[in-house]
Amino acid sequence: MQTQSILCQPRRPCGKPPPDWRQRLPRHWRRLVVVPQRFELHREYEAAAFRLHGFGDDGGPCYYHQRYLLNALRSDDDEALYTTLVYGEEVEAWRLRDGRWLVWQWSTHERDEGGTRGFFSFREEKPE
Repeated sequence: MQTQSILCQPRRPCGKPPPDWRQRLPRHWRRLVVVPQRFELHREYEAAAFRLHGFGDDGGPCYYHQRYLLNALRSDDDEALYTTLVYGEEVEAWRLRDGRWLVWQWSTHERDEGGTRGFFSFREEKPE
């Protein structure tokens, strides 16, 4: 896994756009989370996977996002091949000012009928 640090501060642009850490965060929770100032991106180049860690002003972790997708080749007629998602999981988490973590989780498996939906929960510890 390769690591890339992305330092973004409110008054000093980082050269690259910071990750959109608020995209999935419900609006009514946005004022209650610790805002990340620095990000570390860990990318897996042999698989469709990454981990993104965000750190607040205090240097402590305040954001986490990980995704893993496993694709496979399939064929309906033994001639034409296509890629399909066999398994996928994603976790995104934000540290609240009271120390708890608001966590969004999603997973799917090719045998799931009708797909899956993500859900929110609270945790005392940062997910890994």
